[in-house]
Parts: sequence; C-alpha cells; structure tokens
Amino acid sequence: MNYESLYEQGKFPRVRTVLRQIANLAQKGWTENTLAARPGWWGRQAISNSTGGGGGILLRKIPGGFQVYYPNKGKYNYMKVIEKGRARYNMKEALLNGTRARVGKRGPYVVIPLSKNEDGSAVGPMKNEINSVIIKTGSYKEENTKGQLVSRNSYKYRKDPGMTGKGNVFALEQRYKNGQVQRYFMKFVTVSQRSRGFYYPQIPAQRIQEGVKKDVEKALRSNTVKQAVASDMKGLILDFLKKKK
Repeated sequence: MNYESLYEQGKFPRVRTVLRQIANLAQKGWTENTLAARPGWWGRQAISNSTGGGGGILLRKIPGGFQVYYPNKGKYNYMKVIEKGRARYNMKEALLNGTRARVGKRGPYVVIPLSKNEDGSAVGPMKNEINSVIIKTGSYKEENTKGQLVSRNSYKYRKDPGMTGKGNVFALEQRYKNGQVQRYFMKFVTVSQRSRGFYYPQIPAQRIQEGVKKDVEKALRSNTVKQAVASDMKGLILDFLKKKK
C-alpha cells in the first residue's frame, strides 16, 4: 500500500486538512519570527515581495503533503544572515565605491542618514540638538564617482523655535492630505577616505528555522494527527471491505 499514491487520490482527507493547518501555522510562525528579527531591516527585506526582496515565506503542495519554504528571490540572501548571523564589519569602502558616492575636493564621500544615535537611542530633541527642518524642493542629475548620472535631491531649510541652526541633526516632515503633519528626525553623517570607519554592528544568529522545525515535529506527533490518521485508515478499510462484497 503506497501512502503517497492513496493520499494523492484523496483517501486521507482528514490528514490532508490537518497537514495544511500545520503548514499554515508554520508559514505564519516563520513569517512573524522573521519580521521580529533584529535588526528589523533584514527581516522586512526577507519577507518583501518588492524588487530585491527575498519573496517571503511560501507554501506549496508536494507529494504526500505540503512544503513551507523561503524562495530567496533577489540577489541577497537575507534569511541566511538572519539564521547564521554576521560579524561586525567596516562598510566604508563599499559605501565610497557605491553609486551614491559623491566627488569632493578631497576625494569621494557619501552622506548617510541615521535614525539612531551611537548608543542605540532614537535621534530626536530628547537626545540631540536640532539644526532645522529640512524640506525637499526637487531633484537634479549629477555624476557620481564612477561617472554615472544619478539623481540627487535638493533641499531648503527652515529654523523653527527651539532649533539652533547648528549640527547634523534635522527634522523632516510628512504631510498628509487631511492636513496632518508628522515630524521625525534624522542625523546625517559624512563618510570619506579620511573617516576611520563606518561599522555595521554584529548580527546575532537567530535560528528561526530550527524553532519552526521543532514546532512542526511536535504538531506531527500530536493526538490531532493520530486521530486524523486513524479516522482515515478506518474509512479506507471500510471502503476496501465494501468492494470485497
């Protein structure tokens, strides 16, 4: 008796239903834990279906059941970094050789917007001196360090009460159709060849798949699965006996 053949013929309907439920829960759990991974950007990119994203956690039918998997779309394996972690590394050379690098009197440089201070706290008036409100006014084309034309934004500045006009922390505003204005803050840091380094912090290994696998194995040993198998086997035997008469 070939289980997979009988399963594909629809002889195990209760088992199929339970297996799909387990697969759905595994997909949901894997997705939620990936989005909860830290730093959060990596999880969001792994789940993203947009260009360059990993494609999310998918579910498909396979012989004898279902498969929950990560398709790893795009050029970068975000899930691998989340799973195995990565050591702290210096981003300076990669940034200065990237398409966003500019050409200055002293060589290439790039301006990096940050929403966190070095101690991990949020950039804002509680921790930082605010220079002014920065307002995008348009864009223009300019050659980067590779001679490629790239888009740059142009800005104007507004110094509101309490702002000093000094420093590298600025307020940005998001205006909505209902007239509401939401303000957030960014720190702009310049990285050049003279900079000692610009480090991305260590990413700890988070072993999400291992936890999902354990949950699935536990669910497959549950009474719910055993009862579904027993009920379907009983129905299969009764059907077989009817055919013998």
